[in-house]
Amino acid sequence: MASRLWIVIVPAILVELVSVLQFRYLHRLVEQERDTRSEIILGAVAEEVSHKLELVETTMRENLWDVRHGLVHPDSVYRIITRLIDDNSIVRGGCLAFVPGCFPSRAKLFEPYVAKTGEAYTAQQIAGPDHDYTQNPAYIKVVEDGLPVWSDPYVYGTDPPQSLTTYSAPIRDLSGNLIAVCGLDVDLSWLGDVLNARQRYPSSFCVLLTESGELVAGPPRSRAEPSEVARVVEILNGAPMDRRFCAIPRTCLKNEPHWQLAQVYYRDEVFAPLRKMRLQHLVLMLLGMAMLIWMIERYARNENKLHQASLEKARLSGELAVAAQIQASMLPQSFPDGVFGSLTPALEVGGDLYDCFVRDERIFFCIGDVSGKGIPAAMVMAEAHSLFRLVAEREDSPATILLRLNEAFNNNNDTNLFITFFAGILDKKDGTLRYCNAGHDYPVLLSKGGVSLLEARPNLPLGIFPNVPYEDESLVLGEGDALFLYTDGLTEARNPQRKQFTKERMLDVLSRSAGLPPQELVDTMHEAVVRFVDGAPQSDDLTLLCLKGAIS
Repeated sequence: MASRLWIVIVPAILVELVSVLQFRYLHRLVEQERDTRSEIILGAVAEEVSHKLELVETTMRENLWDVRHGLVHPDSVYRIITRLIDDNSIVRGGCLAFVPGCFPSRAKLFEPYVAKTGEAYTAQQIAGPDHDYTQNPAYIKVVEDGLPVWSDPYVYGTDPPQSLTTYSAPIRDLSGNLIAVCGLDVDLSWLGDVLNARQRYPSSFCVLLTESGELVAGPPRSRAEPSEVARVVEILNGAPMDRRFCAIPRTCLKNEPHWQLAQVYYRDEVFAPLRKMRLQHLVLMLLGMAMLIWMIERYARNENKLHQASLEKARLSGELAVAAQIQASMLPQSFPDGVFGSLTPALEVGGDLYDCFVRDERIFFCIGDVSGKGIPAAMVMAEAHSLFRLVAEREDSPATILLRLNEAFNNNNDTNLFITFFAGILDKKDGTLRYCNAGHDYPVLLSKGGVSLLEARPNLPLGIFPNVPYEDESLVLGEGDALFLYTDGLTEARNPQRKQFTKERMLDVLSRSAGLPPQELVDTMHEAVVRFVDGAPQSDDLTLLCLKGAIS
């Protein structure tokens, strides 16, 4: 039992090692696919976000000429800002923060602001003691550097709160002097849809952070809880990696503002199909091991039976060999002058028979073919052979011999087998041949006139019906004439192409072999059949018998 278990355990260990290596390989492939997909997603999102922000910058550039020429009169400022807002759908408000004292007719701090709510516009001057825009970092940076700047996102208002960022750009008069800073407030509510429009997994998401690491936009609550988003922001700002998440790739917008984009995946979602496949493989392997153990046990239980069956088969083979020897011993061991026969069984024992012996200077002979093959046919063949010898020792008529054989077989034929039989008596002195046929193949007559079938009356085979009348027929075999008898194993022999030897081939061989002694003629016919079948398995017993006519 231990050795049988090792037969199962060793292959199972090898299969498991292969499975582990395969799992690790597939794990790397999944990671590579994830990174590739992240690169594609982040690139597409960065492109779309940058494009929308660039449209705001484009709005400012395309309207800069109108703004510079419309600032001659302070009253036209609100109309200029409104036109800027209308030129871009994501701009929710705009202002012009003038250099203090720019318009003597106005207050020192003058910052007209226009806000868009739906289709309505609200205009007001928002500078005052409680709002000194000159202290705003964006204003200061634009004034000092003379370049546009994006502010970090911020939340404005409470009903509802709005996430905004402001694009501020310097405005110069026709002489090139800085007279104001124009700010456009950009609504960031569209970022959520852009960030999470291309996600592969139900819980994966994108976040957008400022250059300093503050959250700009993230996923809706339906995709990730705020606590999960906060944890991701901490990781992106240097906190230790959380095992729940895969590696979090990031990229930056290609232009100002240099905000950061990060793609977030949950480890369980990414590798869930791989783990499921691994579990299925393990279950199938365990089932296979259990089935293999069961098969080994079944084999162990049946091994002894198979051994006993092999012994029994060997015993039967030995008995069949003995039976074949006994059957061969029943055939003539020597032949009278001018007679020769052969029998080649298809199995160990066969159902064909032939016999010949001399009594009162006459040759009594027969040939027969029992229906069926194997042991039952061999037993009937032995009985027919014994009965022929017994009856022919005291009867001088082939018809009478067949009549007695038919009565015997009909009285004791539990196997329902029948025999085609041809019996004859040849007088070697004058060549007289008396014969009777019981359904057997017509013999071939070889004479000076050529080769032809001896169309004897067929009669019924032995063992079919009782009280069948049989009649003798006769002819004279002259000097040099011969009678060739055979069973259907000759004419129905098949080659590998399943073609039969046929009577035509038989007659052709006999016509070319006429005049040969009986043994040489039989050997020639046997060799012709062997060449024809070309190694194909023998399907039926093959029996040949040849008798020469009167002695000169």
